Order: sequence, then C-alpha cells, then structure tokens
Amino acid sequence: MKWSVLLLLASAALSAQQVRKDVEWDGMGNAMPGPTITSRAGANANSQTELRQSVNGRMMPVQSTNERVISDDGRKRVVERVVKRYDPMGGTGMTEKVLIEQEKQGSDMVTRTSTYRSDLNGNLMLSERTTSESRQSGNTTVTNETVQKPNINGGVDTAERKTTAVTVQGKDESRSTVVYRKNENGQFYEAIRQAAETKQAPGVTTENESTYESYGGQFRLVGQKVKRTVKAGSGEQVEESLYKMNVPGVARSGADQSPQLVEQRMISRQVSANEVKETVDVRRTSLSSPDRLGAPVRERESVCTGTCKP
Repeated sequence: MKWSVLLLLASAALSAQQVRKDVEWDGMGNAMPGPTITSRAGANANSQTELRQSVNGRMMPVQSTNERVISDDGRKRVVERVVKRYDPMGGTGMTEKVLIEQEKQGSDMVTRTSTYRSDLNGNLMLSERTTSESRQSGNTTVTNETVQKPNINGGVDTAERKTTAVTVQGKDESRSTVVYRKNENGQFYEAIRQAAETKQAPGVTTENESTYESYGGQFRLVGQKVKRTVKAGSGEQVEESLYKMNVPGVARSGADQSPQLVEQRMISRQVSANEVKETVDVRRTSLSSPDRLGAPVRERESVCTGTCKP
C-alpha cells in the first residue's frame, strides 16, 4: 500500500507525522507546484490535510480528513472519518462523514459502513450503506458485500452485491470477485467478474488483474492491469501497464480477443532514513497514434519526509 494516500485504521503506539510535497507537470511539459499533504497518526486518531498553491501564490486547503476511534472493546470497533473539501477560496464545500463498525462474530468479521454527505444547506444525508461479512475457511477468505442507497420513499434499496474470495498460498495470493447489479426488471445478475493474482519471488512482486463484463449473457474481457515491483537497493522500481479491449481509433476483428496496451506508468522510489523520493513517468496512446505508446512524460515528483514508507 502506498504511503501517499492511506489513512490507517490500526492504532499506532506513538504519534507520527509525515509531509509529502509534490511537483506536477502539465500537458505541455511545464512543472508546477503540486499539493502538500501532511499526515499525522496517533494511538486513536489520524489526520491528513492537503494544501495547494492558488493563482496568487497562497497555500489554500483542498481537503482535510480526520479519523478517530470512537470505541473499541476488543470485539467491536467503531471508527468515525470526516472528510471536508474546500472551494478555491478556502471555504468549506462538501463534507462527508463515514461511520465504520467492525464486529467479530466468532471467526467471522462483519463490517458496516455508513456514508453521509452534506447537501447545499450543509445538512448531512445518508448517501450509501455497505455491509460486508467475511468468513475464513482454511487458506481462503470469502467476503459477501451488500451496497444500499437511499430511495425516494425515505428508505434504502439494495443497489449492488459483491462476492470476493481470496486464497493465500505461501507468499502468493489469488482473488476472484463477482459483482451483481440490477437489470431493467429489478433482478440481480452477474455484471462483472474479476480475476487477480499476486506472485512474489525474491525481490520481485507481480500483480495481474483481469476484468470481464457481461454482454448478452456472455462475459467478455474488457481490461487488464499488470504491475511489476522490483526492489532495487533501498528503493524500488514499479511498472504499471493498463490494457483495454475497446480503444477509439483501433479496428478489431472478431477473432482478436487480446487487449491492447494503452498506458504504462513507471514509478521510481528511493528511501533514506526519514525521506522517500518518488518520480512518476507515463506513456500513453494518442488519437493520432492509438495503436502504440508515446514517449515517456514526467507526471509527478514527490518528496515525503518524516515517518514515510514506500
């Protein structure tokens, strides 16, 4: 998991802080100041603040996240997360409140997540409610998840169901996911299937994920993601490749079932005692050359100081 975006739910023994500063590149190759993200982790609370330079050079808030443990008795844990987004002038825009309840039921784990978002008047309204139940059998864990959304009558309706099975063999892992959605008659059907695997060798981790969607009752491959991470000294080199079946400007025959590479990201991380440096270069196809990748373009450089981890 990347140090750049995560707020950990696990308690930390001591408070810790990290600051990440970004430089970004626009489509013309010009460098510009990116966001500055400050994260703090304590025993029962975490926070993250994102600032970005405005047109007049001032650092303005973009988003803040505060997370705290409301209760934890060893069997049931309740966490509250509040996310505030700000307008270009620094005023408070939308507020999101997430209540996460995790409860152990024997060897099973039940997680209930309720998400509330503010309306135009600032009132928090239920936006989504998710319930997931995880059960482990041997080296396989099966999680059944139900997503509910508000209806016009003031109640909630089930909008989506998902079943995920994760099997661990040594250091390797395989994952299969089935997503069920409603058709025009309100009946649930298999809409998406995903198959993923993670394999580890000395110094190298390879991740592969394929996504299939239902068309007329038949599943077709629509995309694939491949990620390869190589440990190099104190850092690591990551290559992420994105493949798609339907690419604008590329004619395909019915017999051609292989996805096309449309984007490749090269991420380099260097780690020192209290600093992590990261560069991101990207290659993409274009409308003029939809069948091949262009030259690498620098997208972002980041420097994280404090308790940073790759």
